[in-house]
Amino acid sequence: MLLSSSKLRIYLGKTISSSKKILYRSFLGMSFLAIVCCGKKVEDSDKSTGTQRYKTPVSTTDMEEILRDQQLSCEPGTVCPNYIGLVNIVEKDKIRSCTGFLIERDIIVTSASCLPSMLRLANQDCSKDVHIYFGNLVGGEKTRRFGCQRVISSSELKTSNPARWRDDVAFLKMSQPASYRRTLRFSRKGFNDLESYLTWYVTRMDEKTSFIKKSFCRNIQSSYINPFANHVSSPNILISDCDLPENSSGAPLLDARGEVRGMVSTKMSSVISDYLNKTGLLAEPLRPIFHGTSFACAPTIYDSLVLNEAECLKDMGQVALDLAISKLLGPEKVFEDARQKLEKELNDNVPYMLMTANLEGNNGERYLSFAPRCFKPFKDWLNQAESTNALVTEFTYPVIRVKKSLNAYGKLFAKVIKGDIHKYYLQFSVRNLKRYGNSRVYFWNDNFNFSYPRITENCF
Repeated sequence: MLLSSSKLRIYLGKTISSSKKILYRSFLGMSFLAIVCCGKKVEDSDKSTGTQRYKTPVSTTDMEEILRDQQLSCEPGTVCPNYIGLVNIVEKDKIRSCTGFLIERDIIVTSASCLPSMLRLANQDCSKDVHIYFGNLVGGEKTRRFGCQRVISSSELKTSNPARWRDDVAFLKMSQPASYRRTLRFSRKGFNDLESYLTWYVTRMDEKTSFIKKSFCRNIQSSYINPFANHVSSPNILISDCDLPENSSGAPLLDARGEVRGMVSTKMSSVISDYLNKTGLLAEPLRPIFHGTSFACAPTIYDSLVLNEAECLKDMGQVALDLAISKLLGPEKVFEDARQKLEKELNDNVPYMLMTANLEGNNGERYLSFAPRCFKPFKDWLNQAESTNALVTEFTYPVIRVKKSLNAYGKLFAKVIKGDIHKYYLQFSVRNLKRYGNSRVYFWNDNFNFSYPRITENCF
């Protein structure tokens, strides 16, 4: 097997204009240092993000009047399930609104992050702080208000960074049952990458009016936003392709059978998107991304089963998060995948010969070089070729650089950037191939000329 000539590599590097050369950067080192710093920024900044997410200012109108006159209905023109509820939490003369869903006629589930920290305790009285509403039944009652008797259980949420929340779920005992309504069941099947799941959520129109809407969300694994979400049984998840409102926290994520695979938690921090915009890693703007909880691992009031105990109990500390992000941004695998694809594309365009392709460099941006490796199998073409000592063939191919990038979901990929197209020539002896099974190969264009002796059809 013949490797590419060092002179050829030097030439191909020179075909890139000097203005493009300044784009060389060592992204991996930069990213790791920035990630460690960014991890701290996210940890500190999510407190303000959470406050903005939940609090819905109310007017000076009497609080009880607002709570009494809540209206929850299905979005016009849509038929909604009757297990979705509006959960209003009163804190410091303001109302936070989230989504909830019934698992028993008198038990509703919502996000623990919707509750003030003082309510995230088992058996805590929630009668004065939490107010629950269900919309119209078909041909039946109007919006009904239910009280909250106590918190059955709740996630602790010891950190402000949602990427480190193992789960974000609270079970609330209602003051009375909501009769004639469907209840949901949990599924431990987990989430597959890029699969879609249905969600029903509540969105507020004003301080008294809310609608139930539906959307389909796509599960995202191995994203910079949360590298812990990288397995079908990961404790927390990321979802995208559904532009949910802030009040959707607590909304169930349902499979085709209507079983609850997980639930919506909170929107991605703007600190992360702002940081990525500055790094130049993004190949396109990030889509709206939400953190979520997976019932592959999350505790329920019914059982303690999990899909994969080792995955559910993995380390989710800050140091582990920084290391996971650094590992995720390691470009070697995506560069190798890109190299293989480019080599195949190149060889589809080159007659008679197979070329070997390499990506030159060891940073976040690399350049493609290539050279003759071996002849394509003789049985496919050699007998039809005219015996000559100087068969000349040509092909064209662009100058290519490959850049480490993140897509709209924050997933790492190698972005291929094609430049000017160049013409290349190959010359070899058909007569020698038929007689000896090998030939010297000349490879050139307008600026270089290289020679490779004894090229055969053995591509080892």
